[in-house]
Amino acid sequence: MKTMTVLCALGLIALSAGGCAPPFSELQSAKLVDEGEFEIAGHYSAVSLHLDMGDDDQEGGGDGRIQDNIGVQLAYGLTEAMNLRFRYEYIDVGDSLITAHAVGFGPKFSLAEDVIALYVPIGFALGNDIKTEDTWQLHPTIIVTSTHGGVLELNASVKYILTFAEGRDDLMAFNIGLGLSPDLERYAIRPEAGLLIDPGEKSYYWHFSVGFSFFP
Repeated sequence: MKTMTVLCALGLIALSAGGCAPPFSELQSAKLVDEGEFEIAGHYSAVSLHLDMGDDDQEGGGDGRIQDNIGVQLAYGLTEAMNLRFRYEYIDVGDSLITAHAVGFGPKFSLAEDVIALYVPIGFALGNDIKTEDTWQLHPTIIVTSTHGGVLELNASVKYILTFAEGRDDLMAFNIGLGLSPDLERYAIRPEAGLLIDPGEKSYYWHFSVGFSFFP
C-alpha cells in the first residue's frame, strides 16, 4: 500500500498542477438552459490512476483509485445561445492526505441547438500546500449530444486543458455519458466515464461518475 501511494503521488506530480488531478468530468449535455432559467447539479467522481512504470519494470505499473471528488454545478441562461456556468469541486486524494477545493466558471455557447456546444471555463485550486497561482487552467470543451425520445441523452465531450504553470504540460480529457429521465426537461441522472491524458506520457487517469441535474 505504501508503494502504491508513492507511485500515485509521483503520477499526480507528473500529470497535474496542485498535487491532484484537475476535475475533468463533464456531467452535462450540449443543451443550454433558457434565458433567465437555472440548472442545478450535484455529482460524485471516483478517479483512478494507471501509472506506467516502463517495460523494464517487472511490476508493470500501478493501478487504483486515488481520488474522490464531490461537486456542484450551477448554470444560468444569459441569452438563448449563451449560459454562464459555475463549478465547485471538493477533492480528496486518499492516502496522501491531500485535499483541495477547485473552482471554475465560464461561458457555454450553443453551436448547434441542443446538439453541439462550446464551453470555456477557467479555474483554480485552493488547499494546504497548494500554490494557487500555479493551478490556474483554461478548459475549452466541445460537447455533443444526441437525444432520444425525450428520455435518453448520449453525451460526449473532448476538452483541452491549458495549464499556465511553468514546466507543466497541457492535458486532454475525453468523456462519454448518459442523461436518463422520464422527463429530461425537469431532471436527469448522469452516469459518465472519462479519460485524462498527458499526450507525452503513458500514464493516465480515468473516472467513473454519477450526477443529478435539476431544472427548477
